[in-house]
Amino acid sequence: ARAHRMMGLAALAAERYVEAVDYLTNAQELSETSGIQYERMMAAYARALAEFMTGSLGKAMRASQQAAESAASIFRVDAQAAIESLLGRMDMELGAYDEAARRYQAMHAFCQTYGLEEAAVRASAWRGRALSYAGAYDDACAVLDRLADDPEARVFRGELEILRGRPRDARPWLK
Repeated sequence: ARAHRMMGLAALAAERYVEAVDYLTNAQELSETSGIQYERMMAAYARALAEFMTGSLGKAMRASQQAAESAASIFRVDAQAAIESLLGRMDMELGAYDEAARRYQAMHAFCQTYGLEEAAVRASAWRGRALSYAGAYDDACAVLDRLADDPEARVFRGELEILRGRPRDARPWLK
């Protein structure tokens, strides 16, 4: 399982996503046969990334759920946060901005509970972005303005002004 996962990761890094999916699917199947939850989690998460990159969001969501099951069974909170972040990103791609905002808010609380401070900041920034796209501009501003020193949040704050139809107000945020 591990050798297939490594080959899949190499293909993923080389942007050969279809090849990566093949290797990572094999890795996941082998890990399920052997019962090694860590390998299943890692293979399923990497497969979810590869499927996401090919635009197969349904397959990416299923692989993410499988990775989440394994991560929870071995109590890998760092992996659970990464998986939730990817699921939130898929919500964004599907236009489910309210769902993405809820997911990122829950992820923020989860990360704070387990001391994953940087992941908590990322969750807040992405929640602000999701709120922006959902049209909840005031709520998005409140979230993103609290992160004014964070470069990613600043970009999202500038993006918010563009979404509001105020591109000139975006300039200071994008410097």
